[in-house]
Amino acid sequence: MFCTVEGQFYTDLFTGEIVWNAEKGEPERVIVEPELTGNNEQLNAASPEEKMKPVKELDVLARAYCLSVFGAIDEITPYQYGQLIDMLNDDEFNSLREQAEAIAKEPRVLALLPEKQTECLAWVRQKARDNAKWPDYKNLFTKWLDTPADKREPVKLKAGEPETGDETHTESGCTLGGGNPTDRVLPHTLATLRREVCIGILGIAMDFDIYELPYAVHERAKKMEETGSDERFTAWWKQFRRTPGILDFSRAAIIALIKSSPEDIYRDPVKLREYINKNLTESDHANPDPLIVDIACGRTSAPLPQKTDETSHNDQTEQTLQDKTELPAVCPARAAEPDRELEAAFANSASNEGEKTEVTEQEDDRLPMDAREIEIAHALNDLLSGRTDIMGKEEAEGVVTCTGHLIAEVTPLLIIDIATTEFCLSPNFNDEEIHDVATTIIDGWSDDVAVRQKIALDAIVEYRRPELPKPIVMAPPVVTAKPKKEPELPVSSSGRNATNGELFTTLTYRQQLTLAALQGMCANPAYRGDFDELPHMAAALAAGVISAEEEQ
Repeated sequence: MFCTVEGQFYTDLFTGEIVWNAEKGEPERVIVEPELTGNNEQLNAASPEEKMKPVKELDVLARAYCLSVFGAIDEITPYQYGQLIDMLNDDEFNSLREQAEAIAKEPRVLALLPEKQTECLAWVRQKARDNAKWPDYKNLFTKWLDTPADKREPVKLKAGEPETGDETHTESGCTLGGGNPTDRVLPHTLATLRREVCIGILGIAMDFDIYELPYAVHERAKKMEETGSDERFTAWWKQFRRTPGILDFSRAAIIALIKSSPEDIYRDPVKLREYINKNLTESDHANPDPLIVDIACGRTSAPLPQKTDETSHNDQTEQTLQDKTELPAVCPARAAEPDRELEAAFANSASNEGEKTEVTEQEDDRLPMDAREIEIAHALNDLLSGRTDIMGKEEAEGVVTCTGHLIAEVTPLLIIDIATTEFCLSPNFNDEEIHDVATTIIDGWSDDVAVRQKIALDAIVEYRRPELPKPIVMAPPVVTAKPKKEPELPVSSSGRNATNGELFTTLTYRQQLTLAALQGMCANPAYRGDFDELPHMAAALAAGVISAEEEQ
């Protein structure tokens, strides 16, 4: 064993980061800071790389949660793994958790190819109810797996979702990009773009780190994407889907663009298109501008950086854009080929002899309502317009305002909740029941669809509860027959009750003796097993007493 000499310092015992401090008389660690360079390449090289965790090394339950939350991927980051752990420990209702539990109970899903896993998961989510539990999901997974491949029902796409064969180009034929390095860990696809649109919309009202997304924000974005009913999401997604090269932009650029947009710009497709073309610009997609990152995370309220070239706003705007030598931020042919919204606006302007008009094209991608949903919509319209005896128009507007949403946003949700609730009951709701259930849902409003539908079910059960039967009032009986008189028994001249001293006026002497004997034997614990013989013994005892008295 190596031994040291007292008072002598041995440098071989320490690493290069340890030096001897003569003033303190002890070793200390030297902190070496990396040199700062203009392109901060040294900082990036010195920073530890995020270690990915292979999905196949996880247990069955964790793999099921990973497939349900992140889709068919091969690796996840430590942060994504932490999200899975948070979901496992969360007690609130979550459709993704129910799906993951169902996949764990049906492990054949995990054995499928990634393409088949995506197809199976999309079909099950389309068929399942919003408040479905894991047994419901498991039955759907089993049904899909047991159905032959050539007989499986094709999956219908959601509103705004791209077609299968058109995932690399826009409607006008321009490429969407993709495949280039960005600030994301995973490749940027239309699926990640949909999620980031939802995150950007949520970022308008709150600030958070876009690279360390809070679990609550992740869940709300997932829910917004799955429902697809938010008007803001539909408007932004439609324009991004038509933007060439959109898959090459960084997450920070997309979220910062949405977060910095003017209020209600999504309601005007023409202005929204112009806003995207003007402000979506980026030179280094893998390392976005720190100002853009700060705007996306809410660390600054500075405006988006503008392009260096100035574009004149006159009648020759299109020609000026075509003559620019600098490439536009989005697509070379975008400025020369205005999309259909701009063409409609220019045509409308020309037809009105140069008068400036604002064209707003409202495209509705929602599925058409069936006949029953239309009937429910008419009943709800009467309720919220004040044409019922329940509440007036101003009161209805005030009640809906308390939910934090507009009437136009609440009405479609009420239609779905009522239609889903009455699907489990019979008969269908009448107009009065629709008014009562809708009022109860609005009073106890929740953004969770499961909570709202539980309120609806409780309300209709309470409304349809039968009233208690009224008590029957019967007239007093009329007696016409004369009551029969009881035969009078002989009265004994002697004898008193031994316990309370009352006179026996209807019993003979023998009967009194028999009762007294029976009472005495019942009180004696020695006779507890002779219950069948006690009457005979009491009668014999009374007879013996009478015989003894007669002999005297």
